[in-house]
Amino acid sequence: MLRSFKFCWLVMLAAAVAAQTPSEEQAPVTPPPAKPEWRLGFDLGNMTVLEVPELQPESNGEYSIANFRLRWISLSKTRIDTVRLMNPRQWAVLDQHGNVRQREFRWLAAVGGYYLVSTAAPQISGLQPQQTPRPENVVFAVAGLTGPPPQVRTRLTQTPWKNDAPIERADDLPENYQSARQALYANAPDANRRVVYGSSMLALVQKHVGKLWLLNYADPDLSRGTRPWGIFKETPAGLTPVYVSRGGKYHADLFAGIDADRDGNDDLVVECRYATGMSYKVIALVDGAYREVRDTYLRSR
Repeated sequence: MLRSFKFCWLVMLAAAVAAQTPSEEQAPVTPPPAKPEWRLGFDLGNMTVLEVPELQPESNGEYSIANFRLRWISLSKTRIDTVRLMNPRQWAVLDQHGNVRQREFRWLAAVGGYYLVSTAAPQISGLQPQQTPRPENVVFAVAGLTGPPPQVRTRLTQTPWKNDAPIERADDLPENYQSARQALYANAPDANRRVVYGSSMLALVQKHVGKLWLLNYADPDLSRGTRPWGIFKETPAGLTPVYVSRGGKYHADLFAGIDADRDGNDDLVVECRYATGMSYKVIALVDGAYREVRDTYLRSR
């Protein structure tokens, strides 16, 4: 009997020590934000991960999707400024099909940049995701909600591609799409090589749902020329630009929209496809003008 008691006590002690090892340190819980905020993340099967832009390195982290291995963070052995972290106890996690789940994010991990992690696994030591980050498993997590979750609006149309290159075709573009050429790059010296292509989405703008287009005016070859793109609102009078970017070495497309803070305007998520990978930009209305407010980590192929 005494031997059995000693064995049970040793097992309990070992479990308590294991729970306190640095790799099992939980991320701190913080107060909810003053108004609802959202984070982009991924449902990876056995876990949900959220990017943590407030802890994001100044130079965006880059990692390979093929080798998406989490490094679990020991908070007591890092210089992470946890005062900047936002991690209230409850997050509403919305997928692209309108499903909502409540999740707690107890752990912090790194791969290219920092992620909050929610998992039902009894321990995280050695735990790795069952899936890799892909557009189809993107989720949006909102904190600080005081009512029903916001709607996630997703891409409506996208212009066709052939042999890994976008195609300009009038049937897949707004009626007056030619005006985008002047708005994005008037009198382009290489206009003969440039095509107009992009995507559309229904989005909440000034408390009304309307149709937005993201149009690129660029050479299909990512290695050539400047790559301006813009977001345009479709109106009876034509296309009205609401945001114009000089672009970079990527193809841009609308991906989703979400009005987490309920100001009557969707934050717009733009998918950026590079030759080597993908990232996401967030375009939001700030002080009456749309601006880029966030750029996620670059996921290499």
